[in-house]
Order: sequence, then C-alpha cells, then structure tokens
Amino acid sequence: MARILQSLTNIPYWLVLHGIEVWDELTPAKLAALKAAERYIVLSQFTLHATAKSHGLAQPCSVWLPPFFRIPATENLPKADSVSQSVLTVGRLSASERYKGHDVMLEAWADVRARVPAATYMIVGDGDDHARLQEKAQQLGLGDSVKFTGTLTGEALDACYARSAVFAMPARSEPFAKPPLGEGFGLVYVEAMSHGVPVIAARDGAPAEFIREGEFGFLVNATDRREVADAIASLLDDRGRARAMGAAGRAWVESELSFDKFCGRLRAALAEGTTRES
Repeated sequence: MARILQSLTNIPYWLVLHGIEVWDELTPAKLAALKAAERYIVLSQFTLHATAKSHGLAQPCSVWLPPFFRIPATENLPKADSVSQSVLTVGRLSASERYKGHDVMLEAWADVRARVPAATYMIVGDGDDHARLQEKAQQLGLGDSVKFTGTLTGEALDACYARSAVFAMPARSEPFAKPPLGEGFGLVYVEAMSHGVPVIAARDGAPAEFIREGEFGFLVNATDRREVADAIASLLDDRGRARAMGAAGRAWVESELSFDKFCGRLRAALAEGTTRES
C-alpha cells in the first residue's frame, strides 16, 4: 500500500523495521515497498543489518528509535536487603520460538544447583511447548527447583521480578536461517532491567546492543550451558554485584528509554528529514 501511494503521490515515506518479520522472505509487493522507502526507523542496528543483507539494501538510511518504557514503582523492585536466589525467564513457550533458550536454561540449571543448592528457577509464559519443557525438567531431575507459572501480567508479573535475583534468557539470533530466529530488539530484557534485575543474554543479537557486559549483566554464548550456568551462579554468589548491576540497568532505562527521550529522538529525525527534503 505504501508503495502504491508513493507512486501515485510522489510523496516519500519511511518504514518501521521491527525484527524477524522483515528478515524473512517477502512478497514481491512488500519487497518493492521496502526498497522504495526513503528511510527506515529501526529498533536495533542488528535488525537493520539483517534486513539489508537479506534483501539487498545498499547503504540504507536509518533512524534509531527504540521504544519508550514505563519505569515500575520502587515497591515493585527487589528489596535492598533481599537474599533471593531466584532466577527468572519470561517468554512464550512455543515450539516455533525455541531460540529463546529455555532448553539451554534447563540444561544449565543442574550446574547452577550444584553450586547454589537453594536456587530456584521461575519460568513465566505459556504455549504449545509447555508440556515438553516440563517433561524435560523432570527428566533432568530438577524437581521442585523449577516452577512453571504460566502466563502472568500486571501485578503478578511485577511480583515475580521483585522476587528475582537474576533474569536470564540466552536467546539465539540466526537472522538468515529458514525461518529466521532471534529478537529484533529484546523488550523483555528492558522490562527486567527496569525492575532493577541484572540480565543474562546472548552475546550475539540485538539485546547485546544495549546490555552492557559486566555493567547491566552478562552476555554469554547462547548454546553453551556451562557458560550460562557460570554467569547465573556468579550473580547468585555475589548479591552485592548483582544489585549494583540491577540498579545500573534501571538507571539506563529511566534515562535512555523515557517518553521524553523518545519524543526528542523522533523530533530530531523528523527535523532532519525535513531539512533533507528542502
């Protein structure tokens, strides 16, 4: 539709590129619309590069415009004197989204428990892969150290973050696989950071653009269970460092992903676009 309107009116247009939906094969009409856009608004450079390589975009002109985010109230944050040894993952349990890393987390959990016997693992989310993952947890002998909560929202989800010492989701990114896999931005990591929880994510992919290694959490090899386990256990063993990382991540979200910062970035992009056209 955008391409048709442009051809009829000769008015340039911009496209928003979110992630996985533009890495894959596109219909001829969508591909034409993509290539005719004057500029791309992107949530991550990872998405821009994956889109450009997948569809032959030469030197695409782009604007980085990450989303703005609501900062949770302080009562929904982990308590300063908390000795929580709970680890959290939030994401759909879908067979088509196994790249999110639930399997690796369960395999790593036995190693974590060997170092931190009192540790517990909460998995928030639901989907058609739920039963398989529950069975895998049982086969690995993880017992009641793993809890599947189902889908939670609002206050119930806030409460899970408040009880958590670490958020971990080692999601793989394979933008050129068939079908492509990965996060176009990684909003759930921002959600965890906004709650003051340190995060563990994959070293490769869009989330690694804003998760500062060693400052907001750790970046790991998403397929290496031992590396994942080491990162988790190190934060459970050093609650002072974990709290400092959580506080740093929350401060970054509050500063960089505020509504005011979003509006400022958008105004600057529109002003630049107007200048270029004049």
